[in-house]
Amino acid sequence: MLEILISYHSKVPIYEQIFKQISNKILSGELPPGASLPAIRVLAKDLGVSIITVKKAYELLQSQHLINSVVGKGTIVSKLSSDFIEDSIRKQLEKKIDEVIKFGIEVGIDSKEIKEIILLKLDDNGER
Repeated sequence: MLEILISYHSKVPIYEQIFKQISNKILSGELPPGASLPAIRVLAKDLGVSIITVKKAYELLQSQHLINSVVGKGTIVSKLSSDFIEDSIRKQLEKKIDEVIKFGIEVGIDSKEIKEIILLKLDDNGER
């Protein structure tokens, strides 16, 4: 069974929560190429959400080339190139860094200090 945790209190739409969790499982290798995903109706029932919600998440996964619908086999994880995976991870990282920078600017921290904080955190993690 595919473990997905839904937060009904989150501002993130449910379809997006499903999309993010499945895409993270694919990009991390937890769901390998060729792995089957539950049918839309089955997953909707398991999660207690509408079929339309799961369908929207699956459509988004398919638009990102993470899954394919195969007649007779159902929905399976796509075979991804390592370049595609690295690019996807890089885009996710850049998005998170953009959020941090935006937050810093909103609370009045200048760009030089934001950069210093990021470099300090990299040092703390032994990455510089």
